[in-house]
Amino acid sequence: MDNKNFNFSFSVSEREYNRNNDNAAFIKWIEISGNVNDFSNYIINGFAFCNCFYSDRANFTNSLKTDNNLKSANLLCLDLDAVRYTYSDFCALMEQTEIPPNIVYTTANNGKFKNEKEKYNNRYRVIYVLDEPIYNKELYINIHQNLKKEIEIITQDENIFNDNSDKSPSHFFAGNKDCNITVNSNIFNLKWIIERYGISTPNIKSVNHYNNKDKNYIKISNNRKYTYVKDYFYNKLNNIESVNHYNNKKEGESIIKMDDTFSEGENQFIEDYYILPFNELIHKYIKKYPSVECTQMEYDDTEPFIILPNNYTEIKRKWYKEEITKDNGQIVNMSNIRKTKNGEGRKNLLFKNLLIRKKILPNITFCHLLLNAIYEVNYFINNTDQDDKITKQQIAQIAVNAYFSEVRLQTKEKRKMKVNEKYCAKHNISKRVLNMKMINQKEIEDKQKNLELVKTLYNENLKDDENLSILKDNGMYISLSTYKRYKKELGLNKRSYKAVNTKVEELPINNLISA
Repeated sequence: MDNKNFNFSFSVSEREYNRNNDNAAFIKWIEISGNVNDFSNYIINGFAFCNCFYSDRANFTNSLKTDNNLKSANLLCLDLDAVRYTYSDFCALMEQTEIPPNIVYTTANNGKFKNEKEKYNNRYRVIYVLDEPIYNKELYINIHQNLKKEIEIITQDENIFNDNSDKSPSHFFAGNKDCNITVNSNIFNLKWIIERYGISTPNIKSVNHYNNKDKNYIKISNNRKYTYVKDYFYNKLNNIESVNHYNNKKEGESIIKMDDTFSEGENQFIEDYYILPFNELIHKYIKKYPSVECTQMEYDDTEPFIILPNNYTEIKRKWYKEEITKDNGQIVNMSNIRKTKNGEGRKNLLFKNLLIRKKILPNITFCHLLLNAIYEVNYFINNTDQDDKITKQQIAQIAVNAYFSEVRLQTKEKRKMKVNEKYCAKHNISKRVLNMKMINQKEIEDKQKNLELVKTLYNENLKDDENLSILKDNGMYISLSTYKRYKKELGLNKRSYKAVNTKVEELPINNLISA
């Protein structure tokens, strides 16, 4: 439907949004109405935008911008990363299809590589405008995913969608003052799209929580402690004079004083949080608020390895090896922590690791969690990019969100034991050496099991690849060359079966350590 004057509802930020300077958590949204050109003007003027959500106010905060509180969605927005086509070629390509977007524009990160695996740095956002709203998240996600699949086929590239966060109808998108933008007014018919993809999901409206007084919703929206802490941090970091909550108290509203939220000692930490650099803040408070990395266990220095409990939880780190030349000319391999880089989901990782800390220590205080957030950014996240630096304001907001979020992480520890640090210190042996000896012992045990299985299932009347297939059916996955090597060690061949001693010498842990 080509209609330049077709008006639809959408939400925009109250002011321009700069992803490098503004905290997305504090955006306030306004629902407005306009045509495609009106909407595109907000994009090129740097405003953030999203769909519409139930609210009883002229503006609303992110607490109401949720999938379950969706009021209407006339916008279907998709993020495309690492596109092989230039902007003009991509627009021309999409124009020739049956689904040419209403708007295509370059994002703020266009021209930048997010990670080493990417071959292209073209980043676009495509937007479809519907002639009638989608009213629930199920239908929105269904259509959104089908559009993605079709664009992947059109571009012949399955890697243009780096993540799937844009599938949510409550997801917001940033405009771009410096973007290239293409606009057309070919409004899409919702019924046509539903029929095109064979979607059976009904377009049922979400519940209007304000009219129906949903108890869960009211509880979330009136979480005064969350609101107070969030506003407190926002005011502190932006040098805004705190609101006198007592003079502005509404009838029936529960006011939380500062002393109700933080103790006297914690207030000092909060003051230092805004003043001290990361290193000084950590040095001053690390003993009071130690880093929480794994489930705490009591153990002594008598055993080289610690048996892990079933509920053991640990924050996973990535490592890399680096060759170091010592003063004597000796070259050794050193293992170092690999810091998460810009473009690799640093803020999401920080939020997730704070939730893991909450799971490890359910009664962790907010200040303890906040210092752990600083510790995480300082030691495990690359925060040197001046154009996209994670600020203290952002760290504080992420900590607030994590502190008031329910922990639903499913963390599973595959290991059954780990190296005992106390034992290493007592016997002057490195964790790495002891860990390698444990790995070697496991490899010996695994090989023993493999040899026994090869010997048991070997059929001299079958070819090697047929015997290998039987092993795979029994859960043993080895290469043909490994299978032939095992046969040789066992003395097996097609003509005769020659019994041999299959026992592999076991190396007790104690002998390994003493060696």
